[in-house]
Amino acid sequence: MIWRRGRYLEDAETTARMLVGAVLVRKTTEGEMAVVITETEAYGGSFRGVPDDSCHAFKGCTPRTEVMFGPGGYAYVYLIYGMYCCLNLVTGAEGIPGGVLIRAGMPLAGLKLIKKNRPGIQGYALTAGPGRLCRALQIDRSFNKYDMTAGGDMYIEDSLQKNPPQIDVSTRIHVDYAPLSHSFPWRFTLRDCPWISKG
Repeated sequence: MIWRRGRYLEDAETTARMLVGAVLVRKTTEGEMAVVITETEAYGGSFRGVPDDSCHAFKGCTPRTEVMFGPGGYAYVYLIYGMYCCLNLVTGAEGIPGGVLIRAGMPLAGLKLIKKNRPGIQGYALTAGPGRLCRALQIDRSFNKYDMTAGGDMYIEDSLQKNPPQIDVSTRIHVDYAPLSHSFPWRFTLRDCPWISKG
């Protein structure tokens, strides 16, 4: 079942946990691709009363972060290093910024097309890492502010597994610049799964 708006209205930490094991679907003119989400990170809000100063919205609403201040269920796609896109899913109620970075996924459907989008790449490197995942699934800046609940070209579906996934919790990657929140335990990975980023 496709996630509707209500599934995104929890805080970022809660949603990041729920997304592990869920399925990210991407439809294109060449075919449909899907991955099981294996790694997420939460951004926004606070942990034990300490604000998340690693969140892009920490310093307030800007043209870049405006989407994070809206209701949950929209995509926030931005560039890193000027060349790699990262997919975040906005969470929470309107006016309370938060989001979940989708860091990695395990191919479920459309592997031939995924490999075409990542020529010369094999194995875990196809989709393990936020930039790699976006390239594999043809997710670019045109998806910024995209409504994930509309059932269009990109959306989240419930897990195919009957039992809840086992999840490991750790600190987020590459947020050493944030003095207040660099040690927040807000990275969630599918236990014993090799399809996760290596840092």
